Amino acid sequence: MQEMAREKPMKKIHICLDTSVIRFLFADDAPEKWDGTIQLLDNYAKTGVYAVFVSTVVLDEIARTENKRELRKAMFELGWRPD
Repeated sequence: MQEMAREKPMKKIHICLDTSVIRFLFADDAPEKWDGTIQLLDNYAKTGVYAVFVSTVVLDEIARTENKRELRKAMFELGWRPD
């Protein structure tokens, strides 16, 4: 009998979101960018297909924004959880 080859598990793809991707969550003037961002987060980030990260630079930019509470709420609703 032939021994079945063991398949290596696929490595999860890691993506790092920059500020512009997060900003698209509020892109009232660019609905196509909002749609694409929501699809990325819903179809790949929330489902675990991709491991999603933000850099400390992005976190610093979020800390300096005027609408922090609104931004954190939107990101939380989309599945982002701070470490």
